Amino acid sequence: MKKAFFGLVLGLTAFTANAQTQGTATLNVKLNPIQTLMVNPANNVVTLEYKNKADYANGVSAKQENHLTVYSTGGFQVYAKSSQQNLTGGPKDIAATQIKLTASAGKTNPRSATGSPEYKSVDLVHSGDKGVMLVKSTEGGVDRNIDVTYAAKGDDAFINHVGQAAATYTTTVVYEIVAM
Repeated sequence: MKKAFFGLVLGLTAFTANAQTQGTATLNVKLNPIQTLMVNPANNVVTLEYKNKADYANGVSAKQENHLTVYSTGGFQVYAKSSQQNLTGGPKDIAATQIKLTASAGKTNPRSATGSPEYKSVDLVHSGDKGVMLVKSTEGGVDRNIDVTYAAKGDDAFINHVGQAAATYTTTVVYEIVAM
């Protein structure tokens, strides 16, 4: 009986020594690129109004604070373009290139990014698939806000663009975000 018990203990010890006490698994974390661009609904209609002689001489502008909000998991570029070649609505069209857009840093979420984007001042255009680059960042950001100032020419450029009544010229500005 002692032999049988000893054999059983020896067998169980051998079985325990060969039993696996560990296992492995592969964990994958798959990150997909995400980019969103939103125009602030509180200031998505911009009006540049000429009210007096000085406005026609010097031009007019309107700064739209936190006008654009970008979320990007990596570097990005923001482009702008006019939906049409000319602003229409009065007796004589206004070329889109008569409008200048200037981007600058808005009030930004603290987690937005560690890098500094490059902000540009560009003439509004209608050409090209994307338009003209307004912002460039080599790093992504979380809810990065961008101010945009819209400005229209001075130097009496719009004399003879209005009749006896006020005229409102219109175009749609299209913004696009592109990965770098």
